[in-house]
Amino acid sequence: MNHLSDPFLLEWLLKLRSTLKAWFAGRRPPVRRSSNRQKGDSGELLAYHFLRNNGYKIVARKYKRRSGEIDLIGWDNGILSFIEVKFRNHLDHGRPEEAVKRHKQ
Repeated sequence: MNHLSDPFLLEWLLKLRSTLKAWFAGRRPPVRRSSNRQKGDSGELLAYHFLRNNGYKIVARKYKRRSGEIDLIGWDNGILSFIEVKFRNHLDHGRPEEAVKRHKQ
């Protein structure tokens, strides 16, 4: 598989390129996201690749509606799955599945 055909990875690479160009040109780099948002994005990328490597056909990422956002939507063996990704470095604040609120279930 050509990794540059992966839209999520391509988007990330383009943002990285823009940041590096600004850095080397002596300009201030674009405003960075909070570390929690960066961790969340990293977790979503890991989940995306894990699911694709395990047979899911991911059809949407970060699907936004007025009521909220769905991290990943994908098909697995004829079943449409709505996937909420919760990334944890440690369990001090609980297990990831405990962080999914009722309205997300």
